[in-house]
Amino acid sequence: MERNKIIKLGAIVGILFLIICFYNPIFIDLSREKYNMTIKGKLNTKRIVLSSLFNIKANSKLSVYIIWDSYELKNLPKEIPHYKILYTENDNAIKEILQLPFLYTGGDMSTLSSKLVIIQDGYKLYESQITLSNNDIGLQNNITGWIVPINKKDLISVISKFNKYKYPILIVK
Repeated sequence: MERNKIIKLGAIVGILFLIICFYNPIFIDLSREKYNMTIKGKLNTKRIVLSSLFNIKANSKLSVYIIWDSYELKNLPKEIPHYKILYTENDNAIKEILQLPFLYTGGDMSTLSSKLVIIQDGYKLYESQITLSNNDIGLQNNITGWIVPINKKDLISVISKFNKYKYPILIVK
């Protein structure tokens, strides 16, 4: 009798944990370096596209993930799906985001905690903090500093095509 109660309680706790994880997936970063980008050259221009910051292997499998913090998630533009983790493996959407022109500001935006992560063949190629609220839209990392899209609507349009991440845990190597 006591054993059945423990099994039922364990099953209920397990189901509740899975439900919470599906609505609020866990992000685990196992990459050795926080920013393991291979930078092609110096930032000597005001206009930057993400594809110019690192080397993309021909015929590699790319995917892009965005992990929103709770504050950012509440303040997203209405066009963006409101889920903690968004992702895309769509080649056209990835190409758009890699070729989107950004303006190099030379500044810093240090309080961001949402992340944009580009994965190549299962390993992290690029990571940047991201904000996409009505007040500020841009990317921040230790290589580029604060960069803003030249056309903010283009970035919103691309990210609006991303899908909800449907698994309870996202592990990045």
